[in-house]
Amino acid sequence: MRDLPTRYGVLSVPNAADDVIVRFLQRYGEWGWDETCFIADNLRDGARVADIGAFLGTFGLGLAKQRRLGFVCFVETNSTLMPLLARNVERNCEAQSAVIEAAIAPAGAELTEGVYCEGNLGSLSYASRARAPGSRTVGAPVETKDLAALRVQFGEFDLIKIDVEGLELDILRGELASLVESRAALWIEANEDPETIELAATLIEAGMNVHYFAFSSFNPDNFRSDERPIFPFAYEAGLYASVGAPPVLSEALRAHKPIFTKIRNRDDLARALWATPRWGMAQWVGRTLPEVVALAGRELRGEVFANFLDPSAKIDASTAPRSALEQRLKRTEEGLSRAESIALERLEQLRRLDEQLGTAASLALERLALIGLERDRVRERDAQIGNLHAELQAAASEAANQRHARQAVEEQLRAALHALRQSQDEQRATAERAEGLASALRTIEASSTWRATGAARRFLSRRPMLRNTLRTLARAAYRVARPRPRQ
Repeated sequence: MRDLPTRYGVLSVPNAADDVIVRFLQRYGEWGWDETCFIADNLRDGARVADIGAFLGTFGLGLAKQRRLGFVCFVETNSTLMPLLARNVERNCEAQSAVIEAAIAPAGAELTEGVYCEGNLGSLSYASRARAPGSRTVGAPVETKDLAALRVQFGEFDLIKIDVEGLELDILRGELASLVESRAALWIEANEDPETIELAATLIEAGMNVHYFAFSSFNPDNFRSDERPIFPFAYEAGLYASVGAPPVLSEALRAHKPIFTKIRNRDDLARALWATPRWGMAQWVGRTLPEVVALAGRELRGEVFANFLDPSAKIDASTAPRSALEQRLKRTEEGLSRAESIALERLEQLRRLDEQLGTAASLALERLALIGLERDRVRERDAQIGNLHAELQAAASEAANQRHARQAVEEQLRAALHALRQSQDEQRATAERAEGLASALRTIEASSTWRATGAARRFLSRRPMLRNTLRTLARAAYRVARPRPRQ
């Protein structure tokens, strides 16, 4: 993807240098500008537009640049283009809009495979047709809906542009009556095939006014003022179908020499298609009509400027067309031969590139294998580090538990030592009291009173009742004799 400054603003385009529309946007900064000018001249402000087959959004964005549109619905089925289309619309659309990824198809149709021409991403088609050489295929669209469903979802449109590469007539069958009633205008690509003739006849039978508008793909007033056409005299064409007043063609567009004619029947369209240039030679560009006729006639007769005045190079007029065609065929064959040689050289280059790519792929696989082994080693080291970390955490937790246990044991030891010291102090105090009592006892026993009362003690010891009576009397006498507190 890359961004290009264009007439519509900055557009995101795919990295496809050979795509037709991308080439035009890159060189001229626009695509189909005369087409949008013609349609815009026939739209009112506030119109609602459906751009079916929007590609990168140039049609809808071009209309929104020239008219104050009420709403534009961009519909595209190519998933590859959807992010680019959505970005282009978000950045540049000057009207209320919606971007839809869907294939618009006849009601009940099942689309399974699409085909597009290489070098033309906008040619994606889901119509039943033989694959052309160089074409590519894509899978089924993300969503398929018919035109009626689109109108129910977003309401009626003032203009419906349909560019779906062959499904136009099938999409419109059954819808024309309601479209005529709603007075919606149609803008449909006109290709050189029987389906286009049948489409025009169907529109006319439905009561619509059909006009043919063909315009040069090269706009001389292009955004970048580039004067070199990519495809000389290559015209794009479409059918404009409407109800009511016929479309108008501005003087500015007339200056670009478009083809604009009313289509009344099949023959009208066939003649218009026949008279529409689709290709021309570069040396015809900028020539007047007589000069173009002269150059085309000489090309047809096989004459070349280098010897056209040489009498010996004169060509028999009776065989001129045949001779010219034979010469052109010969030149074509020579060109094909040169192209074949170039193609063979390119194939050889591709073969060598394939070998180089194969070698590079093998080296890449080896490097990927080494990277995988190194990644496994790193993961193993990470696992080991994780295990060591867990073990360290467990060891730290165990050390903390042991530290707490040690502190508890130390507290218990301190308490035991304190209790032991108290017990020793009590033992010493008891021993001292015992020693004091023993000393007092020895003093008593050594006294004369103790010895004098020995006989009485022995007498009383043999008479406990008498001893208890005496003790009771002694206590009573003590209570009587003890001092009384003063009153």
